[in-house]
Amino acid sequence: MANRKEPFVNLFKSSPLNDFLIPFRKAQNQWVARYIIILFAVIVRTAVGLGSYSGEATPPMFGDFEAQRHWLEITIHLPISKWYYYDLQYWGLDYPPLTAFHSYILGYIGSFIESSWFALDASRGFESSDLKTFMRITAIASELVVYIPAIMMYTKWMGSCLFAS
Repeated sequence: MANRKEPFVNLFKSSPLNDFLIPFRKAQNQWVARYIIILFAVIVRTAVGLGSYSGEATPPMFGDFEAQRHWLEITIHLPISKWYYYDLQYWGLDYPPLTAFHSYILGYIGSFIESSWFALDASRGFESSDLKTFMRITAIASELVVYIPAIMMYTKWMGSCLFAS
C-alpha cells in the first residue's frame, strides 16, 4: 500500500500546492495558522460584501443577487416537482438538487424573519438593506458550516499524504 501512495505524493512535492500546505504540517501551534487563515477569509468576504453587486437596481433581471433571492422564493413556495420548470425566462432554478435544498432551508429561515422578501412573484427586484444583510450573512454562514470544514479536512488529508515520510 505504501508503494502505491508514493507516486501520488511525489507528484505534489515540487508543486505550488505543497508550498501552500506547508503551514498545515504537524506542529504544536498548527491550529493557530488554520484559524488565522479562516479569519482572514471571513474578513475578506465581509469586506467584499459591503460593496455593490452586478445588476443592482437594473431592471428587468436585477442581477445575481436577484437570482439567488428568486431561487429561495421558488423553493419555499413551489412543490419540488416545479422547482426546475417555473418561469425559466426570468431566473429559472438551474443548480443541482443539493443546492436547491440549501436554498429551501435559507428561504425558510428568511421567510420567518420577513415574509415579504420571498413573496412569490410579488417580490421581484426587492433590494432592501435588511434583505441584503440577510443574504450576505447566509453566504458567510454557509461557508463556515459547509465549505471551510471541507477545506480543512482536505488540507489535513493532503498534508498527511505529503508530509508522511
